[in-house]
This record gives sequence, C-alpha cells and structure tokens, in this order.
Amino acid sequence: MEMAIAALGSLAAGGTAAAGTAAAAGTAAAAGTAAAAGTAASAATGLSSLFSTIGGGLGGLGGVSSILSGGVSVLSAMRQMAAGEEKAAEIQTKAIDDRMQGAQRRRQMTREAIDLIGGNDVAAAAAGIDLGYGQAADARSRVLDDVLMETQIDRQQEDARTMNYKRMARRARKSGQLSGFLSLAEGGLGLAERYG
Repeated sequence: MEMAIAALGSLAAGGTAAAGTAAAAGTAAAAGTAAAAGTAASAATGLSSLFSTIGGGLGGLGGVSSILSGGVSVLSAMRQMAAGEEKAAEIQTKAIDDRMQGAQRRRQMTREAIDLIGGNDVAAAAAGIDLGYGQAADARSRVLDDVLMETQIDRQQEDARTMNYKRMARRARKSGQLSGFLSLAEGGLGLAERYG
C-alpha cells in the first residue's frame, strides 16, 4: 500500500511537470499565432486605408480606381481573416491556462490525500493499531479511492472544456474566413456592376 501511495505522489508530480512543459510550449505557439494575426490585421488595415485614400483621389481615373477598389476588398478580407485567427489564438490560450490549472488542482488533491493518509497512519500507530490490516488499512484504501475518483472526474470535466474550447476556436476561425470571403464577393459584385 505504501508503494501505491508513493506511486500516486510520483505520478502527480510527473504529470504536473509534463503538463507544465506542454502548456508552456502551447502558450508560446498560441502567443505567436495571436501576434502574427494581429500584425497581419494591422498591416491590412493600414493598406486598406491607404488604398481607399488613393482611390478617392483618383476617382476620375476609372481603371485605376477599380484596381484600388479591388485592392481594398482583398485587404479587407485579409483583415477579417486575421481577426478570426487572432480570436482563435485567444481561445487556445484560455484552453492552455485551463489545463495548467487542472494539473495544479489534481496535484493539490493528491497532496492532501497523502497528508491525510499520513496523519491517519500516525494516529493508528500511536494507538498500537496494525497499519497493514483492519480499520487503518481500510481507511487508507478509502482515501486512495476517493482521490482517484476526484481526479478522474476533474480530468473528465477538463477534457469536456477542452473540446468546447476547440469548437469555439474553429468557429472563430471559420467566421473570420467567411467574413473575408463575403468581402471578396462583395468587391467582385461591385466590379461586375460597374463594368457589366
């Protein structure tokens, strides 16, 4: 039973370290994605404004104005797609934070269970009770069963939240892409109406 307790503590510590390493890598990747998306959105916004200004000044030159109008549509689409990617990266960062907190919670649960078992064993030994049999062994088994069930439930709930985060990130990304495609379609219809 002492081996089971030691293994439980080792598993909790190792699992937390692995989760921390994976979460750190995931956080860096998500931060890089968000930064890249934000940079792309800012660049697209600046270029869109520039094209709009130039297009307004060259309103009398139909061909040039049309080209610039098309450029504005493309850059607007890029900006909307980048915004979707940025939102998706924010959601992924929240998912990583949730996993880190979950690992810390389960580690705390395991520590509390080990402390409780140790306290019960000390009390039983002081009373002259054999720790390998009877009430002391039963109490130890109950604590272990309880903490294993609690950590399993916590992990299942975390997995459900992770799936939800993934769905939200996909929706944000698809929403940005759809908005971008609609901007392109609107620009194309505008050109078609002008020259149709």
